[in-house]
Amino acid sequence: MSFKVTVDRKAFRGVLLSLRKLTKVKKPFEVVLSYNGGMLLVHSVGGSMPVVADGCATVDVHLPGGPFFNLAEVLPEVSPLTLEYSGEVLQLDTLRLPCTTSVSRPFLVQLPLNPRTVDILSLRYQHSVNEISRSGYARMFVEAERERETLIKKAARILGPLGVTGEDLFALVEGRLKKHAQR
Repeated sequence: MSFKVTVDRKAFRGVLLSLRKLTKVKKPFEVVLSYNGGMLLVHSVGGSMPVVADGCATVDVHLPGGPFFNLAEVLPEVSPLTLEYSGEVLQLDTLRLPCTTSVSRPFLVQLPLNPRTVDILSLRYQHSVNEISRSGYARMFVEAERERETLIKKAARILGPLGVTGEDLFALVEGRLKKHAQR
């Protein structure tokens, strides 16, 4: 497993700043770095941005989204800047960020900017859990499932006197998610 690419510092910082402006998500999310054909692709919720790069990579690198975008303020003053994966850490010159990796594959999963809970949960009816995870949406998906569970419990308490159970509501919600995924 290898990931070592060099990028122009100014261009990379520009991508970080642009994606940070576009990504106004309150839910946890990941950023995924992938390298293909002379381009480093930075994938985030709602889109991807390329930056010209040299190097080679056999894996994609997954990083927590919020801290990653804050890098724009503290990038080392080195250009070109080398991004290298080494044992659960992405190193950018003197900076070290905890990360995970996955086998490098094309990205199949896309979400709109600022996705709603229904957008996130309906992914399951279009993509495998593995595809969702590889695309950097695993944390966001888990958080959306927690939110769904909380909302169903609240609604079941309110509608309980009418004989409506949590199972009834779960079936209703799942039906709506399937319809949403078919749009």
